[in-house]
Amino acid sequence: MPDEAILTAHCEDRSGLVAKISNWIFQHQGNILALDQHVDRITGRFFIRIHWSLKNFKLKKEQLESEFKKDLAEHLKIEFNIHLCETIPNMAIFVSKLGHCLWDLLGRYKSGVS
Repeated sequence: MPDEAILTAHCEDRSGLVAKISNWIFQHQGNILALDQHVDRITGRFFIRIHWSLKNFKLKKEQLESEFKKDLAEHLKIEFNIHLCETIPNMAIFVSKLGHCLWDLLGRYKSGVS
């Protein structure tokens, strides 16, 4: 498994959050592989999930959480978690008693289609 990390975070919504967080990754030579963000308009909460490569990242894995906290989270009051993608987690697949659901999932996995 390549060196990759996933940041999940949430805070009060305000302008520029995606730019600030993605720029933090860019400044440390990270390459963003996937980014999803959402604002709950009822509560005014911002949610983000960023998956990035640590291949050329300037910070050591042990420094990720403390540096993100120091550089962004404390000032912007962001609650966050950083997960390192070093192992593939075990998982279970639950499908209905009809076989076509399972066969569809297995076929997509085998062919590389998500």
